[in-house]
Amino acid sequence: MNIRQKNVTKYKARYGTLITMLALLLAGLAATPAPTTHAADAAITVTGVADLVADDGVCTLPEAVTAANSGVASGATAGECAAGGPTTLINFAPALSGQTIALTTAHDSAAGPSGLGVTSDITIDGLDGGITIARSDAATA
Repeated sequence: MNIRQKNVTKYKARYGTLITMLALLLAGLAATPAPTTHAADAAITVTGVADLVADDGVCTLPEAVTAANSGVASGATAGECAAGGPTTLINFAPALSGQTIALTTAHDSAAGPSGLGVTSDITIDGLDGGITIARSDAATA
């Protein structure tokens, strides 16, 4: 075997190894599952930005967290937060996109000023357009 044949054989081996590695990488990427949304037993949609707990037909973030923790709807009026389940997904109505929820009330003083105590399996899923949750250190009880 001359030098030229040795070089060709050496490059074939290198390219073969490279192609094999590339094929394994692509196979691994193809086998990777796509991200999925959180599988929840219950879903609650926040429809208002007020930091308020009231039976007024609007589901607020504090009400949603309480309903998720307790498994009880936030009120009897239509539009209130649904009851949570063993796992609860809290999401936001598209109309809230770009708005701010300013937490100013201590809903759970154990969680600190303007705290929302989470005592159950809750996933909070923000909007594609964004929503801001702002915490106030000057919360009232």
